[in-house]
Amino acid sequence: MPFENIVPNTTSFINAVDEITEAANAVIPMTFVEDWLGKYQWHYEQLSLPLSRQDDESIHTFHSLYFEFSKIAGYYGLNPACENAMQEYNAIIAANASIQSNVELTEWTRKYEKMGMEDLSLFPFDMDSVNIVRTIKSTIYVVSYDEFKSVNEFMPIFYHLFWDEKVLPESIERMKIEWEKNVKSEEDFNKQVLNDYPHVICDECKLLGGCKKYTCSGFVDENHLNTHCPFDDIKNSMCS
Repeated sequence: MPFENIVPNTTSFINAVDEITEAANAVIPMTFVEDWLGKYQWHYEQLSLPLSRQDDESIHTFHSLYFEFSKIAGYYGLNPACENAMQEYNAIIAANASIQSNVELTEWTRKYEKMGMEDLSLFPFDMDSVNIVRTIKSTIYVVSYDEFKSVNEFMPIFYHLFWDEKVLPESIERMKIEWEKNVKSEEDFNKQVLNDYPHVICDECKLLGGCKKYTCSGFVDENHLNTHCPFDDIKNSMCS
């Protein structure tokens, strides 16, 4: 049988889910996460996306788990880069503790702008927590923040310089323009959908002028997220 015709069976997805769910009885080490992701990478790559409602529930659960832990592993992989960044930062501050008119500090912020504003933009940073907690299909998964030591050191320093001290004002202005453009684009799209398909948009979405699953702010109502709304089918068909 040609290799390209081989597909993982449902049992293998069930085993993958069971394997990481059993580990959820305690704080999950990132070494386990990386091994699990590597072990089941082929399974994930064989998934036909978007998933269908006809797909077994174990496949949906596996996809959610793999997707979420892949993101977390990506952040974990940035620890060495963040450690290097902090070594550079400490050297700069040791030579000149002033933030204003500190050219080297400004250049440091610019050097790590992509890592701070893109690669780590969705990292679940919380100074008041000790763990990253994810609830997937009613199971709670916990990873210790201690695994992200360098990331946690880098982020508050970088964001303080970028947002509070505004050492890169041109970048902030560029982001503001882009954000306003995206908001305008989404508002126009939602108006078009509501105008063209008013009879199939749920009442909750009508009041919003769009669907809570597709907000620019990124704040999503979890109850609404897990329900089916006709807006999903319309938006997906128009964007495909």
